[in-house]
Amino acid sequence: PLRRWIADRHGVDEAQVLVTNGSMQADAFFFDELAGPGDEVIVERPTYDRTLLALGQRGAKVHAVSLESDGIDTAAVEDLLKAGSRPTFAHIIPTFQNPAGCTISLTKRHKLLELAGEYDFTIFEDDPYVSLRFTGESIPSMQSLDTNGHVVYACSFTKTVCPGVRVGYLIGNPPMIAKIA
Repeated sequence: PLRRWIADRHGVDEAQVLVTNGSMQADAFFFDELAGPGDEVIVERPTYDRTLLALGQRGAKVHAVSLESDGIDTAAVEDLLKAGSRPTFAHIIPTFQNPAGCTISLTKRHKLLELAGEYDFTIFEDDPYVSLRFTGESIPSMQSLDTNGHVVYACSFTKTVCPGVRVGYLIGNPPMIAKIA
């Protein structure tokens, strides 16, 4: 029932949802699938320290791209890609980014989707803070804007329901979610 509720909440098929033991397990499952020794990964600078630890433990080659007031510097991401980097994914905390607190603009969300399509990498949209908005307009998730299956979305109930509730989830295209499962 929880899986169906999450699928309905995000407007996706139930086969696109994998329920996990918190968002860190969602991250670990995703990283195990796409971040091996030498695999290139884009992260925000700064980013969540556990992300860097987990990627380092897997031997990934991390490219840290600076944040601006409206999220990751997409021009720098594009420059990195044009210079020959071929990441398997970009780890993005789009809403109230931890630790910087910024939210990626709609324009930059579209630009990242465009780059993911052009350079064939996955966007790992790690969005545990999305429901913490008290003012301002919500911005659509990249997962909801994605028409080509380039986004895997992660969220949890830990920040909104109760810190002790260790329930998270991944949403992605059915083949990717089945592979991760």
